[in-house]
Amino acid sequence: MCFATGQLVAAGVLQSFIHRIDDWAWRIPFALQWIWIPFLIVACVFMPESPWYLVRQGKLVEAEETVKCLMAESEKPQARPLVALMVHTNDLEREVTESTSYLDCYKGTDLRRTEIACVSFVGQITCGAQFAYSATYFFQQAGLSPDDSYKLNLGGTSIAFCGTIISWFLMKQFDRRTLYITGMSLLSMWLLIIGCLAIDSRQSTIKWVQSILCIIWLLTFSLTIGPVGWTIPAEVSSTRLRSKTVVLARSSYYLTQIVANVIQPYMMNPLAWNWKGLISFHESIN
Repeated sequence: MCFATGQLVAAGVLQSFIHRIDDWAWRIPFALQWIWIPFLIVACVFMPESPWYLVRQGKLVEAEETVKCLMAESEKPQARPLVALMVHTNDLEREVTESTSYLDCYKGTDLRRTEIACVSFVGQITCGAQFAYSATYFFQQAGLSPDDSYKLNLGGTSIAFCGTIISWFLMKQFDRRTLYITGMSLLSMWLLIIGCLAIDSRQSTIKWVQSILCIIWLLTFSLTIGPVGWTIPAEVSSTRLRSKTVVLARSSYYLTQIVANVIQPYMMNPLAWNWKGLISFHESIN
């Protein structure tokens, strides 16, 4: 949801500066990102410390006071039992994680768990995310005007925002495997259609169809792989190796993203590989 919100705000900011032709057209959007820093500083000053951290440090009285601050008035009598449960849970976690290492993530059944966690995160990149989230540039390469391109981008991020909210309810009704596989299949299908349409670009309506399919791709991603990809690594890992498995999975994501971020501009740039809509074939194969 934080990603979707940031993308929506960024799209709105860029849309408002589209007709500006001086250096401030890009300087102001960059500078606006610094607006959040004072608010974050104030939030950090007044934010209560995590009761879990206080429990791990042995500061049980402070942990109880923090828990009370986070509870409704009618729940405050349960603060002490809750802290006691935190102490018990912390002791259990310390016992099961003692003497574990990252090598344990590659042994026995934990290897399978690590593979699933890594693939779940990597799938968020290989499903075509770098292509779809460069939609504005793709729209322009497809032949749309900058005005239309940025309006479509703003609409796409709005739809992704709404899709993320809907995904909260979908994840209660459907299992993770169904959502992930269905989402990946649909995303591949949308990309394949976009690529097929790019073979014959003589029709003026094709660019609009491709653009609409990009928006549909964003909706599908935000309903399925986008949010589900975050839940699977945490749920599939064993209790004693959960933190380490998530670290490995997220590292796999970032390594894949570095490669995708480097290659993607070459694919779309008319002065480089100039694949245009044919890039969808590459993404759908991934």
